Amino acid sequence: MSCIIESCIRERENEFCVEHHEAHENIENSFSSWKKAYGTKYSKTKYLSELVNNEELPAGKWVREIAEYLIENK
Repeated sequence: MSCIIESCIRERENEFCVEHHEAHENIENSFSSWKKAYGTKYSKTKYLSELVNNEELPAGKWVREIAEYLIENK
């Protein structure tokens, strides 16, 4: 079966292919650092929106795709 991300044709292990799974883990691990740095003003949705929309952040394609997926499927 293909990855749950619509634009991805790679085989999945669980929900996501290996690349998107790693991106998802990176998002989850990084959010705690952001929350610590910015306090409670950053909700998870705000964080994900920043990943998707802020071109200045060093987020790759897979991270942005996962962030979009998480926002849409919340």
